[in-house]
This record gives sequence, C-alpha cells and structure tokens, in this order.
Amino acid sequence: MAMERLDDGPIKVGSEWKETRKMFGKEASEYFEVKELQEPKKIVLYCELERNNR
Repeated sequence: MAMERLDDGPIKVGSEWKETRKMFGKEASEYFEVKELQEPKKIVLYCELERNNR
C-alpha cells in the first residue's frame, strides 16, 4: 500500500491524497479530500475511486 500527499503544508480543508493498493491481484487507487476539519475531534473526508479531471 502507498499513500501520496497531493498538496503541501499542514492538513486543512482542501488537503488531498491518493492511496494505492493491490486488491484481488489488481492495483487500485482512491483519492481523498478533507471537506471539514475540527481538530482534534472531527474530520470529514470525500473519497473517489477514480479521479475525474478537475
């Protein structure tokens, strides 16, 4: 499994990363974005299985 941060700096609303792993013999990636952050109690993430051209 690999995690790749897609932005720099501290974690904040809008921070993004990609997680890649092998599932059922195939490599699959998921993309995550922080939608809401209330440290240290709450983080809301949005996840896409495929990245659309944004």
